[in-house]
This record gives sequence, C-alpha cells and structure tokens, in this order.
Amino acid sequence: MDFNIMITTHRYKEEDAIQEAISLFNRLGDKKCEFVISQVSGIILGYTSLNQFEILPVFKNILMDEPWEFRYILRVIPIEYCIQTDLIMIRNQVEKIVEKKISPIESYRVTVEKRHTNLRRDEIISTVTKNLDQKVNLDRPEWIIMIQIIGKFTGISVLRQDQIFNSILEKRNIGLRSQ
Repeated sequence: MDFNIMITTHRYKEEDAIQEAISLFNRLGDKKCEFVISQVSGIILGYTSLNQFEILPVFKNILMDEPWEFRYILRVIPIEYCIQTDLIMIRNQVEKIVEKKISPIESYRVTVEKRHTNLRRDEIISTVTKNLDQKVNLDRPEWIIMIQIIGKFTGISVLRQDQIFNSILEKRNIGLRSQ
C-alpha cells in the first residue's frame, strides 16, 4: 500500500469524507486521486499526484471562503514516505529526511499516532531519535517528525506545524477573526 495523504474523519463517515476529498482534489486539478478506507475506523489513506504540502494552504483558503466544503474531513496530513512498520526501517527513513530538512540548530518534536501495532510509543521515539543531534522542543518545535502507524504500514513526514490541515481549528480561527 502506497499513500501520500492521510485524512481523518468521524467514525462511520469515511465514505462521505472520501466523496468530499475527491471533490476537493478534483477541484484542484487532480482527477486521478485515489482514496481507501483503512483498517482503522475514521482513517482514510490516499494518493494524489499533487504536491501534498502545497494543497494545504489552498484548503485553508477554500475553507475561509466556503467552510461548508469541509463537513467530513477533519485533518489532512501529508505523508512523505510509506514503509513497512519496522523500527529500524522507520529510524533509517526518519534520519534520511531529517538530514535533508532540519538544520543542526533547529528543534523538533516526535509525534507518534499508532493503531493496530504492539510497538510502544516510548520505544518508537527512543529508537527514532537515538542518532539525531538537533534539539528537542516539545512545546514549540520548529519541526514535527510525524509517524503514523497503521498496522503493517507506517507513514512518515517531517513537517512544520502549519503543514497539517485541521478543519475544526481552521473554522474556530475564522470565528475568532470575525469577532
């Protein structure tokens, strides 16, 4: 399974979220996007030919102008690499991405969201960060090392906080701006 987008939705609303996603991605020019319901309720995995990082600001703009377009999609998380769920493979992939993206003076936090695995969160974090030289900052990191484990598959991204689309937070922010 290869995916570069992960979408979260309400439990049992996966089909509705897929239709919403297809509509949005088609609107952006990706007529061949594909989405499947994962083995975990509320999680949709997808593949887009668009740059998964560049679509997020566009989604924010659409939400500002047409908030009703996001009824079922809760979060959109770009995934840079999809690999087998294996601690050593995860560590090696994270190290490769970090080397390219995070300078030695920047900080990071590891976020692990795991489903259908016996791996422990602390074991994942300690293995992944073992060889990293950058500073850890749990409160205000410059980068987030995102590890999404869904059974046998793991999605990995190294991204900034604003590179995760959260429709609920965005709608709240719109409400705060209008007051």
